[in-house]
Amino acid sequence: MSDRPRLCVMVLGELSPRGLSRYLEEHLPNVTVEAFGRHKDFERAIPLRGDAAMALPVGLRALGYEVLRQGAHGSDTVEPYALMSFAPISSSADVKRLGIAGVLSRDQLGAIVERMLGTRPRLRITTRQEDLLGLLRFSLVEAALVPERTRDYFERRTNRQLYLRRVGAFELPGLAVLRGRGSRVVEQLARLPSGVTRILGVERWI
Repeated sequence: MSDRPRLCVMVLGELSPRGLSRYLEEHLPNVTVEAFGRHKDFERAIPLRGDAAMALPVGLRALGYEVLRQGAHGSDTVEPYALMSFAPISSSADVKRLGIAGVLSRDQLGAIVERMLGTRPRLRITTRQEDLLGLLRFSLVEAALVPERTRDYFERRTNRQLYLRRVGAFELPGLAVLRGRGSRVVEQLARLPSGVTRILGVERWI
């Protein structure tokens, strides 16, 4: 086994899983980072080769892990989510097909969507955040559910006007230790400056 502890990451954002792995490794000396695009792959990998994990707290707890550090932005540990679309949406009930990034299991995503929208639209789950624009462009969904902070990211990738309608909030990523040497990974992450972790929506770990 490598002497380098391994951090498994299930957080979709502006970077591809490979890009996010490289980015975090630049700021975490002597840590191997493995980011995932599919929740099933993350779920299978962490008991086999992970020492620490970064993911949404609800997903970590569902897998039986304690969240030792919670991401925060200012004083908030949650961030606002919105329906993103190419046309105004007057009611959540108008959304029959919804695009969403696969940061959790399908059942967990369905429960979150139902809580935010009050309905259960058919979900189209993507492994990359940027693919949500493709679903909208080809009218495969009426809207996508995204963190509000990603608006600029999507606007840079389309020449069409985007409409965002806030529908709720959800937790920022959390950190868990999977086995002993993962403790030092969590400690290193907690010391990173806010400029590094802002790409995850996180200013600090509490």
